[in-house]
Amino acid sequence: MRQIARRVRELVDSGFFELPPGISATAGDPLAVVDPAGALESWFVPFTASGKLVAWARMLPDLTPLEFSLLAGGRTDLAPDAADWLDPARIRARISAAAGDAASLPVLTYDGAPARLAWRAYSHGGSRRWWAAGTTVWEDHGDWEVTGGVESGSRK
Repeated sequence: MRQIARRVRELVDSGFFELPPGISATAGDPLAVVDPAGALESWFVPFTASGKLVAWARMLPDLTPLEFSLLAGGRTDLAPDAADWLDPARIRARISAAAGDAASLPVLTYDGAPARLAWRAYSHGGSRRWWAAGTTVWEDHGDWEVTGGVESGSRK
């Protein structure tokens, strides 16, 4: 993980990852993003300021930069609470409340495509799969393809 943190610092210092002027965000501990089989897909590196998630970077396992996202236009006052995205205990509690049952420990992965980062957990003895992104929680009802919030596919 030190290599990831070092590489992210290099990318910020070089201007490759650019935070808005006046924002003093700290790069947090990298989180593993796993694919559906549980293998490492990428590293998620959050940037936080005053308890808010202001940006994040994703790095491939070989430390190649994959993407960088600035949230709320770089406005800390409009950025989401970091814990809603980064705290597995808070995420688990939110999923458990939606499921009406204790959820498993969430895993950072993606819902469908790798660009759709979300936490995945199971409830009801593993028979129900749940997703969480920020304060939003949804149950996986099958292999629906959803793009832009509209169901555009059918169950496989």
